[in-house]
Amino acid sequence: MDMRLIDIRTLQPFFFADAEHIKNDAFLYAGYRKGGDAFLSSLDGQFGSVFHDEEHRVIFLTRDWIGEIPLYYFVVDSLFFVANSISDLRKTVVGFSYNEVRAVNRSEIVMYKYDAGKTEKNLYYKFDESPVGDYGNMRSIAKSVRSLLQTRVETILSQAEDPGILLSGGVDSMTIAIIASKLHPTLTAYTLVVEERESSDTIRARAIASALKMPHRMISVSESSIVGSIQRAIELSELYHLYNVYCAVGMTHLAHGLHQVGVSEVLTGEGANEAFGDYGDWSVTHPLTGKLVTLQKTPRLLAEPRGREAYIFGNTEREKKGFYNVQLGSGLGKHGCGRMYKPMFHYGVRLMSPFLDRGILKILAHIPSATLKELGGKAGFMKMVFQEEIERGVISEVFFNTEKIRLQDGGSEGRGGITEILLAHDYNQKRVIEIFNNAFDSKIKESSHLSSAIL
Repeated sequence: MDMRLIDIRTLQPFFFADAEHIKNDAFLYAGYRKGGDAFLSSLDGQFGSVFHDEEHRVIFLTRDWIGEIPLYYFVVDSLFFVANSISDLRKTVVGFSYNEVRAVNRSEIVMYKYDAGKTEKNLYYKFDESPVGDYGNMRSIAKSVRSLLQTRVETILSQAEDPGILLSGGVDSMTIAIIASKLHPTLTAYTLVVEERESSDTIRARAIASALKMPHRMISVSESSIVGSIQRAIELSELYHLYNVYCAVGMTHLAHGLHQVGVSEVLTGEGANEAFGDYGDWSVTHPLTGKLVTLQKTPRLLAEPRGREAYIFGNTEREKKGFYNVQLGSGLGKHGCGRMYKPMFHYGVRLMSPFLDRGILKILAHIPSATLKELGGKAGFMKMVFQEEIERGVISEVFFNTEKIRLQDGGSEGRGGITEILLAHDYNQKRVIEIFNNAFDSKIKESSHLSSAIL
């Protein structure tokens, strides 16, 4: 059979922390042919790649270790379609079926041998097998994390032209800002605000930017815009889990706002919450009924290293048995890529997440739960990481002692934010799934597992 590769990628971003920007897909394939899994594991940064080896009659696809760059494929008759979004496949493929879409998962190699009509897959890297540090000496661990963050931010900024930073008011983005502001004095911080309502987060973001002497701009979004954008956010994020969709609404407006002011690259603190298991149950008071409703359940397992691994990388044991979403992938490559990266990519903005460094995530995810608790959780540990800056007066210790609310809940003390606005307009899980199914010709059904933090 003669197979034709239809390359309809729209994003095509390549970023390696240890090399120049590489545009030639043959580079990855040639490296893999020579060095195998070890070669791909040695690469760092964002990439999604496809190569058609006509000599060996193979189509090769692979994706970066955590899944920052989305990559999908669809096989029909003698055509092999590749795209960075399910939407592009739907618009292009005659006979499109959502059930037949396949995501190239994080750290995955897909080899399609088209003479045999056979697909072979394997992971070139497994997050749970890499070495970790000595948790008997947390001072040393903190120094290692500080050094790794410094190196990662330096590398990212050396390859960025005129970046900004998303400053939410929480510890994660603040820690990146502390480092980046010294390396890039003109770095501008951007914060989302709903209806110009000051929340504890926006107040803190202003104070952090002021302390670090960073230019700071607010991106304001109206209530009507939030309500009017949920379908767009679902289409861009390609997700249907309520907690991800609400976040994607905010990220869609942030992306649009950044695009309007000409920002094409931004740093973010994405990944730290998952590494620390810093999520609790997401419960809010429903604005229409006045009753407390739980929108996301967080298993106790998330407090343990193996639970944090599963949230970051995906549950590899379940994957072996076929229990994962083949259209969306696993771990942060599924959730974070969808709710944050995809809306940004659509508007021509590239997210850069220093915490998604393998070494950093591995160290953080494996801090023993008891040790983390003794330190005072994420805030206590990050105070150790930035103790020198605190002592020198670069940043106040006070900023580490406050609890950030979720992006989608940001309003006046959590009131009047994206969550409350959308719930007031009856955008619940059932309705979100209906919108998703209409957008992608899918048949997703509402079920209790959709509200679980580890899927």
